Amino acid sequence: MSKTGLPDLAHAPPEPTTAGGPAASATTKQKAAAIAAGNAALANILSDDEVARRIRARTGTKVHEEYEHVFKVDNGTGRAFRAALPIVTKVVNDALKRAGIAVTLDESELAANFLAEGGDQLLARDVGKGIDGFGHAGIDTLMQKLAELAPYLPPDLLAFARDKRNHVTHTNERGEQVHSLQNLAIDQALQANASMYALALSDLTGDLRGLSPPVDVATLPELARVFWTELYFNAGSGRGKKDLIAHGVDWYKERWTKHRGDGSSPKYNALVRSGSWELLDHATDGDDS
Repeated sequence: MSKTGLPDLAHAPPEPTTAGGPAASATTKQKAAAIAAGNAALANILSDDEVARRIRARTGTKVHEEYEHVFKVDNGTGRAFRAALPIVTKVVNDALKRAGIAVTLDESELAANFLAEGGDQLLARDVGKGIDGFGHAGIDTLMQKLAELAPYLPPDLLAFARDKRNHVTHTNERGEQVHSLQNLAIDQALQANASMYALALSDLTGDLRGLSPPVDVATLPELARVFWTELYFNAGSGRGKKDLIAHGVDWYKERWTKHRGDGSSPKYNALVRSGSWELLDHATDGDDS
């Protein structure tokens, strides 16, 4: 996977001063300078633990350090997931290109979103079949959005979604009835999740164009784009647009200062998800597993 999140670590606070010693060692200063300069080759010598610490310091939230382990889990579901990931990534990137959206999604971005929606439990427990998309794929409202989602789904999964035997209804955390899919295999669950993520990006793209002045999604820093796409995906495009207009594109830079465990906040969740993607992207850089 490509290294994409590292330059944003330059926003992390400086290393704390140690008793009787300098604020940071020469090596640490060199690493920070490399990040600030966008030198990924040198910045990559940062350990995953150090990257995670810097992300937490910058965002004020937790970061899912366990995603790297789950991503690499050696069981049938894990192997099927990793085999499907490049195929799924190509499907959604081709669809985005057809839609005129000049953004290329990375495998680590799609993987992180899937893991955040319960895919981590599927991989850890080796559950590769009979998956309910409501509980473990983040596709709660797929059936309500099927018409607009269709361009982002491959034909076989679109046919699967139109088969009533695969439909399931649940009540979400807001007490609303939502219509999703069941009987999914791990590759189908990943594809459905990724296609809905691409649709969230499409909605974000349109809303950015509607700002004054308009903003081209392709010009956003990658961390900003991931933050906003995650917010649109997780909270819904309606809430995403409201927050985008109210707070502006740079809202992702504002550190979380409230209770750390506030999972009901769209911003908190988007900071956690984008930070977890950033760490996974660092941890799996160049990994062909």
